Amino acid sequence: AVFTANLAHTYAQLGEWAMAERYYQAASNHYRQAGGETLISITNRNLGNLAAYQNQFDKAARLLRESLTYYQHSRPSQLPHVELELADALAKAGKVNEASTYYEAAVQHAVETNATFNQDLFAFKLITTLLALGRYDAALSELKKLSADGLQDNASQLRYHLLYLSALSKT
Repeated sequence: AVFTANLAHTYAQLGEWAMAERYYQAASNHYRQAGGETLISITNRNLGNLAAYQNQFDKAARLLRESLTYYQHSRPSQLPHVELELADALAKAGKVNEASTYYEAAVQHAVETNATFNQDLFAFKLITTLLALGRYDAALSELKKLSADGLQDNASQLRYHLLYLSALSKT
């Protein structure tokens, strides 16, 4: 089954979505028969991301949501990544309110687990979602938590200033 999952991953890297899904499903079926909850969760995450690549956002959200429990209990440092992937799928499916919940959770869990990734990205996605929902005060509050000087690169600083101006103009 591990070989099958690796083959699926290779097909996904090559953009061969149908083949990747076929082999991820085969691996998932094997893991279910063997009672491998951990590997089922990882495979669901991979299938969820695969669905998102194919613009099947509702399917992606369902699969990513199914994998959350495993990451909450067994791999908390990866939880913010899964929450971000789920939030992105929900936002693209037009479920912006629900997406904002997962963006907020991703930011919070990123801080709690001291996860190694670009935390600015998580914060920007949350702020953009809050602006889209018309929650301008909440967006400003999140923006104030960021420091323009502490952002990791020039693009992040520019996004910060643009979002800040957008939120200010709406309040």
